[in-house]
Amino acid sequence: MNYGIICEYNPFHNGHLYQINKTKSENDNLICVMSGQYVQRGCPALFDKWTRATWAVQNGANLVLELPTFFSTASAEYFAKGAVSILENLGICDFLSFGCEDDNTEKLEEIARILISDEYSKKLKSYLDSGESYAKARQKTVEFLLKEDATLLEKPNNILAIEYIKAILSLGSDIKPFGVKRAFISHDSAEECGDFTSASNIREKILNNTFDFSFIPENIRQDMEEKISGGQICNMEEFYDLCYKKLLLTSEHELSENPYVSEGLENKFIKELSNSTDYNSLLEKVKSKRYAHSRLRRIMISNLLGIKKEDIESSPSYIRVLAFDEKGKELLKSAKKKSALPIITKPSHIKNCNEKAIADFEKEKRFTNLSFSFYNTPRENNLDFITSPIFIK
Repeated sequence: MNYGIICEYNPFHNGHLYQINKTKSENDNLICVMSGQYVQRGCPALFDKWTRATWAVQNGANLVLELPTFFSTASAEYFAKGAVSILENLGICDFLSFGCEDDNTEKLEEIARILISDEYSKKLKSYLDSGESYAKARQKTVEFLLKEDATLLEKPNNILAIEYIKAILSLGSDIKPFGVKRAFISHDSAEECGDFTSASNIREKILNNTFDFSFIPENIRQDMEEKISGGQICNMEEFYDLCYKKLLLTSEHELSENPYVSEGLENKFIKELSNSTDYNSLLEKVKSKRYAHSRLRRIMISNLLGIKKEDIESSPSYIRVLAFDEKGKELLKSAKKKSALPIITKPSHIKNCNEKAIADFEKEKRFTNLSFSFYNTPRENNLDFITSPIFIK
């Protein structure tokens, strides 16, 4: 069987290896759709996409495909839809494996069906109009329609799992959901349990030079340590500073067209610019019960990169291969016969695609170029056009 996993691996750690081992047996294949240079937190990944894809293949993935920036930086709905669309169009994926706090797949699917119903949209609006935050309005609406408790919607991995199932349903896909119960550590937790901790805690420790490599699979520790000691990680402060400076050059009208701005939020942003001195202080002043940090970060990165509503509402126009092994090579042979999208195994292949794919690839190239200006390495441009997939023998 061919299993898919949608991931960021920012960075790859023992929890990710646990999911892979729980997902596939010796005779199964694993296809990862992984965020490229930018992730859902609204910033570049700590390590570049080819490095992270290599680590994934070295730890059980057979084929790693890139989730383009339009979707990798999007809200959960568009993140999930973009990634599931890639797996669906690949034509060879049987199951989608995802981590979740509650591994009751039937209940997750029941809620997903509610979330795409007309009744849900109508009831949700009434709660939003009463001043509830989106998250609270969503939970109350589901509880009203489900006729029972929906506290599982308070857990981040459950929420993303439901979005994956929604995407499968909305695409009419035959891919089957496969839940893996999250173990040891909760999402974004600073807790540590043996050799397990969250990716956010790992990133914080790396940036603070207090990292313990026991949280990382042994076979990639040396490579990761060399990259950290060599400064080949993203300078987040430089990135956030550029986001802030870009907003200084943005008009209210321009900001109003941001895909994540509504209800006059652009006015609040522009007003608080005068009362803030940097990225973090601005977001603290704009944040409210209605607008969480995650949405505000999404606004900032979309403004910086020029991502439009039509970009996130579109579908992936090509499939980019980042890394693969011998099994992955066989998967690619099979996919090329069935894929509904062009599969880019060499950068030059994009020239044979339609205008939208060429335009999307060109934008991704620019996004990648910008991201590498935040890594503490000699500046490199056009890596998307000169870097072939990494083959792990």
